[in-house]
Amino acid sequence: MLPFARRPLSIPEGNLLGIHLFQCPDKVGIVAKLSECIASRGGNMRRVDVFVPDDKPFYYSRSEFTYNPKLWPRDVLHDDFLRLSNHFNAQRSIVRVPDLDPKYKISILASKQAFNAGVKLIGATSHFVTPELDAGPIIEQMVERVSHRDTLQSFVVKSENLEKQCLAEAIKSYCELRVLPYEQNKTVVF
Repeated sequence: MLPFARRPLSIPEGNLLGIHLFQCPDKVGIVAKLSECIASRGGNMRRVDVFVPDDKPFYYSRSEFTYNPKLWPRDVLHDDFLRLSNHFNAQRSIVRVPDLDPKYKISILASKQAFNAGVKLIGATSHFVTPELDAGPIIEQMVERVSHRDTLQSFVVKSENLEKQCLAEAIKSYCELRVLPYEQNKTVVF
């Protein structure tokens, strides 16, 4: 469960919701230029999440904006964001709704082994698949408490439910363009 509920965006009739992911060296003015780019075409910035690591001057962001496709056609929109990307030497600039790509898997302790070991917390991890088993960048992790009152059957049911919830949240984050690669084997999840 999320610690807070997200209020759905109200989008004016005839407008569309755009999502922009951006990754570039950090410098002054990125948010201002992004806002200017969207506003200059009649769009409206609705949400912006920004992450700049303390130890590395690199900028990561995810923006949601509304726009009218009659005033800002798709080809012009992409050209505008391409200019913005070139201006900031962006390593990544995506403006699209992604195709669902099943590059996920779940990794959890084998339920029977965990049950027999008397664990008190069970966990699930969703991450990108890599050639090395269970080594991909993590997207989502969840834990649930178990106790001596659990039977093997209830333990397995809790584990399977946790797997499904974790995978669903990871896929949701990916589909909403909330996941960016960060460093060699990490992710930024907005």
